[in-house]
Amino acid sequence: MDTSGIMLLAKDKQTHKELSRQFQQRLVQKQYQAICKGIASQKNGCINLPMRCDWENRPLQIIDFKQGKYAQTYWQIQQQNIDSFKVLLTPITGRSHQLRLHMKQLGHPILGDNLYFNKHNNQANRLFLHSFYLTFLHPIKQEQIQIKNSAHFWHI
Repeated sequence: MDTSGIMLLAKDKQTHKELSRQFQQRLVQKQYQAICKGIASQKNGCINLPMRCDWENRPLQIIDFKQGKYAQTYWQIQQQNIDSFKVLLTPITGRSHQLRLHMKQLGHPILGDNLYFNKHNNQANRLFLHSFYLTFLHPIKQEQIQIKNSAHFWHI
């Protein structure tokens, strides 16, 4: 909801159905950029942590190895700053709050995250999560569509 960048909308019911199918079958590729708190100990990695809704604290999600659904995110540092870093995030699954919760679990919450980042340590007034890249199959033309939004939003 607070993420900036690319948004994909369907103009009619049939297009919506086809795009939804592509998302469900993980045929759509997505990448995000974020600014996270701290100094990363590695340059890249893969997070495999199952998630589910925290029913008592909705809309929060939690890691749950018994009842959670599979969730996977690849990450790669793009730039390390003094106390934060810019990271490229590639979600394989598309769970609600997946990127936000996964980065928190790494110990590097996304700046401006009002749900998963301690409000007293959060130095940003908005969520620094940006939908950067999207590719999907055009529902009618059956051509691969690639959208890249490299708008600069990194002013903290």
